Amino acid sequence: MGTFTNCLFAPTEINTKMDDCRTFIREAEVENVTFSNCYYTTAYDGRKYDSQGRMVLYNNDDWEAFAEKVDNAASSAVDAILAADVSITRTVGTTKGYYCGSFYGNGHTLTVNITGGDFAAPFGIIKNATIRDLNVKGTVTGGRHSSGLVGNCVSTGTENHIENCHVSTNVITSDRYAGGIIGHGHSVKNNILNCLFDGSITATEFNTTSYAGAFMGWEDGGTCNKGKNNLESANYYNFNHTGLN
Repeated sequence: MGTFTNCLFAPTEINTKMDDCRTFIREAEVENVTFSNCYYTTAYDGRKYDSQGRMVLYNNDDWEAFAEKVDNAASSAVDAILAADVSITRTVGTTKGYYCGSFYGNGHTLTVNITGGDFAAPFGIIKNATIRDLNVKGTVTGGRHSSGLVGNCVSTGTENHIENCHVSTNVITSDRYAGGIIGHGHSVKNNILNCLFDGSITATEFNTTSYAGAFMGWEDGGTCNKGKNNLESANYYNFNHTGLN
């Protein structure tokens, strides 16, 4: 039990680490805390960033803030780490700002319910990004090159890394091209290592020239892709070419 009365938190400078800190008290350590006439000029919440400067994501509100920061970063790197399983409805990485940082799933799961246009995915557009140790499940519904993890990879000469990811997403596309892990690779070096795709890819209408790629739905040729120790156990519906096409 703890009681705070007539307190003001107004630091001129804070030099300590922020790991798992709070403005007044670490609520996980003490139960039945009450506050009376207490104020602060600066909120101090170590859950938002860790000692490596990564955004720490605990819930959907944190994911929304992460997406906003990526949009406002104008394609500068934003690093983040999952601290819990999170359910999301919003894509990170759009035409406002590509996702260019390092995302550490920390073994946690994103449960997605995303609806969008072309390149619909939890990470819509990436550039020089790393995504690792992440599980993804749920549903993505979109257009061309939609995917269970990454929609689009941009900028010739850049390089992306996707490692130790388990993608079980159900991808539904209104078009004839879609991917399990990456929707469109373009002329970008994409390294996909130690990943499993065991979700599903469904086209709402059958087309005789339709492609659903387990790890990459489509790439433009000449791309230096690297895949190693990946597994596929997925289902495909209404596609003419499927799997490791």
